[in-house]
Amino acid sequence: PPIPQQLKTIQKLIQKIALCHPQVTWQIKQQDSLWFQISPGMSAQDILPQFLNRVNHSDLHQLKVEVATPNLAKQLVPTLVQTNQIASDRLDLSTSDKSQLELVMGLPDRCHRHRPDWVKVSVNHRFVRSPELEQTILQSMAKTLPRDRFPVCLLNLQTCPSQVDWNRHPAKSEIYLHSLPYWQNEVSQLIAQALRLNNRSE
Repeated sequence: PPIPQQLKTIQKLIQKIALCHPQVTWQIKQQDSLWFQISPGMSAQDILPQFLNRVNHSDLHQLKVEVATPNLAKQLVPTLVQTNQIASDRLDLSTSDKSQLELVMGLPDRCHRHRPDWVKVSVNHRFVRSPELEQTILQSMAKTLPRDRFPVCLLNLQTCPSQVDWNRHPAKSEIYLHSLPYWQNEVSQLIAQALRLNNRSE
């Protein structure tokens, strides 16, 4: 591909890494000149407005919950985690009894897109394709958006590696999740909770 396309691909890759690791400062140079930079933040809510046009911090809502992993789903009750925790506070995955879902969602009345190009899923702080979870996000938010518009929504799942099958795609860019219906239900509930919290704050 031509050089400009290669640079665009590199820029998008760095942006994805920055969203998964918001505490890192990025300064990218091209031929000794500053090409672009990304300032650190507490979460993806601080990072996304730096490179997504016309999106402000106040247009986004962040919510983080701890949930049971599927094998213990009936024994544990989801617990809300304070969203003002520092980004480096990450779930200890040395035990598999809990997982964590973090959502950064554009408020549907003022933050939406012509295409579903910012419906993104990361697993253990790595962006991947998960068509089933992406479709769950789209369906969960469809009725809240203007006609023919799509959400801005970033979902990060932190879970035990045994819950993830990386053999869906040779480049490991697309995954299977074990107990997929369970995760789809948890994502739907998290989005519904975020929408309720936003409605009450208005």
